[in-house]
Amino acid sequence: MKTTKTYHMVIDVRGVLNWKAKEIARLFTDAETGKRLTAQQAKDYLYDKLKEGYEVIPFGKECEGFDKVKGCPGHPVSKLNKEHTLDQPFITGS
Repeated sequence: MKTTKTYHMVIDVRGVLNWKAKEIARLFTDAETGKRLTAQQAKDYLYDKLKEGYEVIPFGKECEGFDKVKGCPGHPVSKLNKEHTLDQPFITGS
């Protein structure tokens, strides 16, 4: 029997760096103030993440087993249903 897993969504860091400034600025907010970052602040953040070895970053918090290159390893649906919060978007697959 196949186990259905749920995967948290990620952002491809290099991919976003190719977006137009207006698009990048709409994607990120400051966690403390809730204000949107400027395009330059967002780019600086993404370049810092690349330096740290991240190829993908999570939407929301890093989940259990998160990998800087591959992202979310997947979680059995039954476990995630108990732990899921709205700050961690996810998709389901097998």
